[in-house]
Amino acid sequence: MIIQPIISLALLGILFFTLTQSGGGYVLRLAMIVSVLSGIVLTWMPALSSVIANYLGVGRGADLIFYIWILVSMLALVSLYFSINQSKKQITELARALALHIAETDTRQVSPKMRSTGQ
Repeated sequence: MIIQPIISLALLGILFFTLTQSGGGYVLRLAMIVSVLSGIVLTWMPALSSVIANYLGVGRGADLIFYIWILVSMLALVSLYFSINQSKKQITELARALALHIAETDTRQVSPKMRSTGQ
C-alpha cells in the first residue's frame, strides 16, 4: 500500500514535533507518544487492531481506534483549556502591574506647581 509510508512519515513528524516542544503536560506528551507509536504499528499491521478490539469487547478495530482518538482529543482539549486559562490570568496580572506602573510614573512627572493648584 502506498498510504502506509505516508501515514508513517506524518506520524513520525508529529512525534518529532511532540518531543521537541517545551512545556505541555507530561500526561498529554505521554499520550501523544503512545498514540503515535501505536498508530505506526497499526498502520503496518491493521489486523492487530481488530484482535485488540475483540479482546476489549469492541466490534471492529476501526471503532477502537476512533474511541481512543476521542479520548486523546478530549485530553488535548482539556490541556489546551487549562493552558489558555493560565495565560489569561498572567495577561491580567501583567496588565494590572503595567497600569499601576504607568499611574505611578504619571504621578511623579506632574510638576509640584501643578499639584498645588490642582491641575
